[in-house]
Amino acid sequence: RHFRFAYDQPKATAYGIAGDIFADKLKELSKGTMLIDQYPGAQLGQEPQVLQLMKAGDIEFCISSAANLICSSFSGDKSDAASSASASVGGS
Repeated sequence: RHFRFAYDQPKATAYGIAGDIFADKLKELSKGTMLIDQYPGAQLGQEPQVLQLMKAGDIEFCISSAANLICSSFSGDKSDAASSASASVGGS
């Protein structure tokens, strides 16, 4: 099975190194049955667009800043965003 992994930095950065390590380890542990297709350099869009692809199930993995992750999860009431953000980091 192939999994899609997107990030907005060029392949020759720490994101690409992390992607390579992840891909190699997954391939090793799955005995080659699970593979990672990397999409560096915002090929699938910037972080907000990639997070929408994650939500839709169009890609399986991405690297995103926490700020974009939290902001993309909420569309309305800031009080809901604050309580959900607190819950997502182990708060009450």
